[in-house]
Amino acid sequence: MTFTGIVVGALLLTGCTVFGQPTFAEVRQETLDAMDEVVALIPDHGRIERTPEFKPYSCDDPLVMGTGDGAFFTGQWTVAVPPDLDVVEFLDQIPTRLPEWAEEDLGVPTKEPYIYLVRKTPRMTLSVEESTLDGGKAIELLAISRCGIEDSDDLKSHGQGIDWPLTNSPTTPASPAPISSAGRRFPFTANE
Repeated sequence: MTFTGIVVGALLLTGCTVFGQPTFAEVRQETLDAMDEVVALIPDHGRIERTPEFKPYSCDDPLVMGTGDGAFFTGQWTVAVPPDLDVVEFLDQIPTRLPEWAEEDLGVPTKEPYIYLVRKTPRMTLSVEESTLDGGKAIELLAISRCGIEDSDDLKSHGQGIDWPLTNSPTTPASPAPISSAGRRFPFTANE
C-alpha cells in the first residue's frame, strides 16, 4: 500500500473528506454551538426565537464573492433579555469572555450597539446587536459558518428537504429584505 493510499484510507475512516472539508451538517452544528455559547453568557435570558432555517447559500455564489465548494449555514436567533441588562456593556465584554473570537470592523455604518466577531478556527462570523422581542429588550445573533459539503442526508437530517422557500432570506412582511440600488430585494430570489 502506498503512503497516499494510507493517508486517504485514514481520512475516510475518520470521517474526513479527502480535502478535509467538513460536511454541511458539521458546519451547521458548529454554528449552533457558537450561538449557544453566546446565549449562555446572557444573564437570566428569556425566550429564544430561532428564525426558521432556510436554503443555504452556495459557497460559489457570485453575490457573496465566494469560490468554494458546498454551502454555508446561517443561523439567526433573537434572545429576550432582562430589561435592566446593559446591552452595550454586555457586548463590550464578549471579546474577553470568548477569547477565540476577534472583534473586527465591518467598515460600514451599523446599528448600535453592535459587535462583529470572527473566529479563525474553525472559520465563522458572528454579529450580536441590541434588538426587541415581544415588545421587550432582546439581543439578536447572526452567525455564518464556513463552507461545508452538502449531502442530501445532511439536509434531511435537520428538516430541510427539496421544498426550500424561494428566498434565502428569513424576511417577513413586517421586515422585508433590503432593496439594492437596482431596486431588487436582497438576497435576490429565483423570481427576480
